[in-house]
Amino acid sequence: MPIYSFKCKACGYTHDSIMKFSERENFIRTKRCDCGGELKTAMTRPAKTPGLWGDQTGTYGVNGYYSKALGAYVDNKHAERKIMEKRGFIAESDLPANFWADETERRKNKLMEQEREVQTIEQHLANGYEMGEAIANTFTAERCLSGELDAIYDNVVDHSIEEN
Repeated sequence: MPIYSFKCKACGYTHDSIMKFSERENFIRTKRCDCGGELKTAMTRPAKTPGLWGDQTGTYGVNGYYSKALGAYVDNKHAERKIMEKRGFIAESDLPANFWADETERRKNKLMEQEREVQTIEQHLANGYEMGEAIANTFTAERCLSGELDAIYDNVVDHSIEEN
């Protein structure tokens, strides 16, 4: 159970109590300080836990941990995040909602489009075309220049022509 701190509005004394979160409001309403003053919730520092901040003292038998994401040992999660940001990585918590579901769907659709292109080539081959002809008929110059195939195969090309 967590420890909650309450400060007396009259004398400023801080009371600490172990209780469930659900018991906190009732505690504030029913309890008083020894001086008779009313209690209010006090702000406390966050716990400096080994998992979040690392263990520089060796108390817990370790100094840092192995980060699978970096492939190296780091002192703590804050150091890991700082290194990852410096390397251009983005924390999953910073991604938009439904990012992975949307990205998976996008990639699935792209693979289906690519599979349709393969099936078109196979149809041309079944109709008696040679491989070169089947490819040329599937990937026409017009489709290549329009950017349609770039969208299917993830090539980002600027097809605009600058006019002088």
